[in-house]
Amino acid sequence: MCKHHHKTAGEWLCRKCNELFCTACVTTKKTSEGTDFFCRKCGSACVPVKVKLVVPKEKAAKKYSDGVILVRSLAFGFGGALLSALVWTGLSWLFGFDVPFIFCVLVAVICGYAVRFGSLDSPGAFFSSMAVVFCIIGSILGKVGMLLATHLTMVSPTYLFTSGLGLLISMVVAWKIGGADT
Repeated sequence: MCKHHHKTAGEWLCRKCNELFCTACVTTKKTSEGTDFFCRKCGSACVPVKVKLVVPKEKAAKKYSDGVILVRSLAFGFGGALLSALVWTGLSWLFGFDVPFIFCVLVAVICGYAVRFGSLDSPGAFFSSMAVVFCIIGSILGKVGMLLATHLTMVSPTYLFTSGLGLLISMVVAWKIGGADT
């Protein structure tokens, strides 16, 4: 390999420095015999060499079994459900109000990406449905946490309608994200 460019093959050998250089690292000068190549470090003439370049093998991607991917997806999905429930509870407590339409979608995004990360971006309806289940779990835990933290109870028809609509939209979002957009 070239002394200065470690990913480039050395094509020229300086006899004085005993170093290999690529074409970019040597200088050319016109001589009576034609064009010669010289070392930039010491100025000595360089001779061409033929190097058999062996490209180093790239590290193979780590392979996981189906069981490991399943366990990872379950663990990350449950972790996403807990995290999103804590976020919902904390924001409701901090601001003193509950907006399930927005919080459900937030839960869906967190759970969807958690399952997607756990499944290593494996596509399929199985992972989509797993994300939806964890989205529902996270929404229920978030709602219970909000009730315990703020003691807000709202049962107006508008509130119930927007809550249901938010849950429905969140399930679609979790489906799309969790299954790598199947």
